[in-house]
Amino acid sequence: MICVALNGGTEPTLGTLATPSFTDIAGHWAEKYVEYCYGLGIVAGNGDGTFAPEATITGTQAAKMLLIALGYISDYEGFTGESWSVKVNTRAMEKGLYEDLAIDPNAGLNRDNAAQMVYNTLYAQMVKYDYGIAPGAGTVTGVAQALDTDKTMLTARYKLDSNTIGVMSKIEYDEKEKAYTYTVGGSTFKTATDYSALFGMKVQVFWKDKVTGGAFNYSEDTVYDILPYESSKLATANNGLLGEFDKDRETLQVGTGSVKLESNIASATFGAFTTDASKVKLYVDYGTTAVNTTNAYIAKATNELSVVINGAAGIVGSTYNVTFIDNDNNGKVDTVVAIPFTIAKVTYAGATTTSFNNGVGSKKNEDITLYDGIAKNDIVAFYDKNCVPEGKDAVEYQAVKTATVSGIKGTRLGEKFQALGMWFSCVDACATFAAGMTPTNFALATYPGNNDTI
Repeated sequence: MICVALNGGTEPTLGTLATPSFTDIAGHWAEKYVEYCYGLGIVAGNGDGTFAPEATITGTQAAKMLLIALGYISDYEGFTGESWSVKVNTRAMEKGLYEDLAIDPNAGLNRDNAAQMVYNTLYAQMVKYDYGIAPGAGTVTGVAQALDTDKTMLTARYKLDSNTIGVMSKIEYDEKEKAYTYTVGGSTFKTATDYSALFGMKVQVFWKDKVTGGAFNYSEDTVYDILPYESSKLATANNGLLGEFDKDRETLQVGTGSVKLESNIASATFGAFTTDASKVKLYVDYGTTAVNTTNAYIAKATNELSVVINGAAGIVGSTYNVTFIDNDNNGKVDTVVAIPFTIAKVTYAGATTTSFNNGVGSKKNEDITLYDGIAKNDIVAFYDKNCVPEGKDAVEYQAVKTATVSGIKGTRLGEKFQALGMWFSCVDACATFAAGMTPTNFALATYPGNNDTI
């Protein structure tokens, strides 16, 4: 795996020596790979002329090989001697070689974990040695220091362009080619891989310009990966679980937690709130609709938590899945993605059409993504095609629970009631709900992207 990674993802053309470098590798399937790595100083054998090609290597041994592949020099780094494993693992942790692994580095490494370590190494920065000046024994001597370069193994060995960094601001889907087009920092990239979970985040695109040079060309060039770049999701919830602001007018309650916003809220009434458009960006779908960024949040007075009420009231309201993103790595929200959907009941499920209430209407089955076994009276979340990465209407089944109202706050539209140990925004006036109602009086729908218990 290391040989293939060093050769840009392709099998290298290798030969063997008339006299093998180790006494126990002649004729072994790995002989040519061992000789290749030995020639580069990546492996050194057991010190007695043998290599033990059938032995299981440990995580520490694999890390040493990968660190040398990144450019570290074993003698300078102290990767030999009694404390070699401590120094190797220290460097390996710094470079992220053990990321997403829960292993004992001194234990044998299985193939899956070895592959993960190689994958992590692809995104680690290569190093080079430079000589600084340091005092020593009354004289000034040159000391070699390993310094990160501006290239990762992926960009250095695979010759990829990784300079495209920006916010993923739009996603389009080509049904004929089954491929997504992503707009990142003003450039577009097309690939069959679904990266829609990164929408609204600052990302880095790794791609290879194979023929013409210049802009990405889908017929010639390849996207190898798209990864977050100093960007993270701080919280995700539907807007019915957005709470009040703390006194600092900067901290917003989200479900059972909270997030800090990039700027103070300009208007923070309980019914609606806005932010500084120059500091907080809002996306309401996958970039299809232009957004008036002066209103960075949905007005809670008109778009509340959807509530399923038994009886004549039926299902009312619509809601959003809201993701709070930090794109400048300071721990505060500067981007909000709000994907709208509608809670509806299936009123008819046929062979060619399916119908829903709550304004959704009748849909041809060929024009909407349905789940297996959809049936009349199911409760679903309906997503308009502009709010689905593949550009096609879709529904998701919603499990429904009943619960007793344990408290209310106020009686006006936009205020709250308590159930299941949590506070929810009201769709109708809270007077509709009285504390102590029995479980059969209303039910609450679950929401995609919401990890709470409703």
